[in-house]
Amino acid sequence: GDNWAHRSLGAVIAARDPDARWIETGDPEKTSADEYGLEFPPAPVGLRVRPGRLDGCPGVEILDTPGHTPGSITIVFDDPSRGIIAFVGDALGSLSRRWESDERQWIESVERISSLEPSVLCTSAMCFEGIAARRMIEEALRSGPRWV
Repeated sequence: GDNWAHRSLGAVIAARDPDARWIETGDPEKTSADEYGLEFPPAPVGLRVRPGRLDGCPGVEILDTPGHTPGSITIVFDDPSRGIIAFVGDALGSLSRRWESDERQWIESVERISSLEPSVLCTSAMCFEGIAARRMIEEALRSGPRWV
């Protein structure tokens, strides 16, 4: 929801379609801005990402982890000193028909994230290390997808 503010500070917004289109159009339903009574100003997406390794960024990979939204991604860093660091954003989060969530894809994506065995797991709210990262993933798998 802070894409516009980050952009105004000079940040490049990176996203995958169709989420990128929703950000660029400021779609109030797909971004849930209307649910929270917020404005979601359209913001240009400067980098449309695709799954795979990032050129010029050794040890960095974009994983396609749809389910929460069709364009959900996980950014994975293979850090020689810390192990796998996974930035999952909202990939472990709730589902909604408004965001075109898909329960089967969500389960497959969480299982894929689990198979990485990340030493650090960062959601959109906070980061977890070691056993706390493992527990966060296990809890998501145990409780299953939550529809809102």
